Formats: sequence, C-alpha cells, structure tokens
Amino acid sequence: IERARKRLPARWFRRDFEASWDVFDGLVFEDFATTPDDRGFCNVVDFDPEDALGLPVDCAVDFGFRRPSAALWAQVPGMATDGDTGDVCFAEIVKADLTTEQLAHEIANECKRWGLVIGRVFCDPAGKQRNKQTRSSDLRVLRDVLEARGVLSGPVLYPVSMEQRVIL
Repeated sequence: IERARKRLPARWFRRDFEASWDVFDGLVFEDFATTPDDRGFCNVVDFDPEDALGLPVDCAVDFGFRRPSAALWAQVPGMATDGDTGDVCFAEIVKADLTTEQLAHEIANECKRWGLVIGRVFCDPAGKQRNKQTRSSDLRVLRDVLEARGVLSGPVLYPVSMEQRVIL
C-alpha cells in the first residue's frame, strides 16, 4: 500500500486504495500538461486570446441548467504537435442556473466582445431533446439566438455515432 501511495497519482490512490470514487466526479481529464513531455506533447500553452482574431473559431457547448458552459476554440496554424492546425481554447463561459436561451446570449456577448463569428457549434447530444419550457430543442434555441445575434455562420452539430461520443 505504501509503495502504491508513492507511485500513483493522489487521485488514483484514493480511488483504488481508499474506495473514494468521488475524487473523479465531474472530471473529463485528470491532469493538464503545461510543459511538453518527451514526445513534445502538452495541452496547456501560452496563447494570447487576441491571436484568435481573424482565425476560424468554433464553439463547444455543454447544456444544463445547473452548470451550463461553453468554450470558444481557435483553429491555430502550426499549433498541433505535427505542425498542422491545432485547436486552442481561448475563452470559456461557465455559469450557473441559466436557461439555454440565456447561455446562448452569454455566448453571443462573448463573441461580440472579441468581434468574431463562430463557424461551428459542437453540442452535447442531449441538446436535441425537446425542452419542456420552450417545446423546442436546446440545439434550435441555441442556433436561433446565435443567428439572430449575428454571431453564427455555420451549423450547430452534435455527435451521432458511438465513435464521436467517446472522449478518447
């Protein structure tokens, strides 16, 4: 046990040896690498958000009333480890107790603040279900608001296959 405590990351030790599954609650990725590893990979980089201006920008949205969120992603040439275009998250919107319409307006406000138009919006597939309040899907509400505010030029998409839904 002591050997495992020294070798394992703290979260994994608590999960495996203390039966503490709540340490992973709400996490998609456990750690972020801010410095390149021996292969040159890392996922947190220095990036001036103003460098996103003029680049293609996408948005990722996670619906929900309690903790809805959205992130703006710039497609940055040369950012990927192979020298190709890489995606960089340069702005996040994390709120609490908002309707989908309110979240859409927050996204539009952020776009107006940066002076940009979103090319594509990627959403949680749960958003295609009809909302009890609006009798429309969250996808449609989001699209309608962003289009009306003039900050969306492309589609609102969600994963349709199991391969697209798998985080890895």
